[in-house]
Amino acid sequence: MKRTKGIHKNHLLRLYEPQLVQRQLSKDGSLVYEFSPKEIRRVISSETSDVMRDLLSGVVKNGTGVKAFSELISVGGKTGTSQKLVDGTYSKQHYNSSFIGFFPVENPQIVCLILLNSPDQGKYGGLVAAPIFKNITERIVQNDIEKFQQYINPDLMKNLKFAEDNSGSNYQNKTQIKPISVKEVKLSSNNKMPDLINCQVKDAINALIKLGIKYKIKGTGIITSQSISPGKKLNGREVCIIECSEYQVRGASM
Repeated sequence: MKRTKGIHKNHLLRLYEPQLVQRQLSKDGSLVYEFSPKEIRRVISSETSDVMRDLLSGVVKNGTGVKAFSELISVGGKTGTSQKLVDGTYSKQHYNSSFIGFFPVENPQIVCLILLNSPDQGKYGGLVAAPIFKNITERIVQNDIEKFQQYINPDLMKNLKFAEDNSGSNYQNKTQIKPISVKEVKLSSNNKMPDLINCQVKDAINALIKLGIKYKIKGTGIITSQSISPGKKLNGREVCIIECSEYQVRGASM
């Protein structure tokens, strides 16, 4: 993960020499030497950068990376899915699934690569890697509200609480993101629709397959709504639309 602290987006158009050490400190903690970024060359023009950021934002809004989309902050990125080379041939069972993204789109501060080696469920980067990127993005933003405040969706800012810390010099984010409590899917013996709310998607899919019901999934995480009411008698021709959410956001008391 690459964090670009306090760097103007124009600096992101330039290639810098990689560094492993940011600063050197003495035993008593005093600064001995701080390494400065060494620019090698300009990579692309500002115009090309604007075009690329817009295109990669589109991948997340309307393309293969929609599962990386966040209502909290603007995100751009690209999915990747590649067959692994096994015994000299490309495997049809094993894949490298990836998503590389950045945020905020207006002024990129963080770049993050998610790479999964032969995921157990799903093979496409947009399906398995993009949701992980979304989770990481929102956790980073929630934990550093002051840094990203100007880029956060204003409709969600009212849910975020601020309070000065004990020293009075910094702000701490007091918003708690709590996972939705998860329950198991319970199948009845009389071919009725089970209650899927607050169940994991994989468990719901297994149940629907057993019942012979087709399904469509919107979002990722825990199921928050289902188009077929629990307890409804099934005939096997239904299509159940499942909507999911990652977290419930609850402002902590001040």
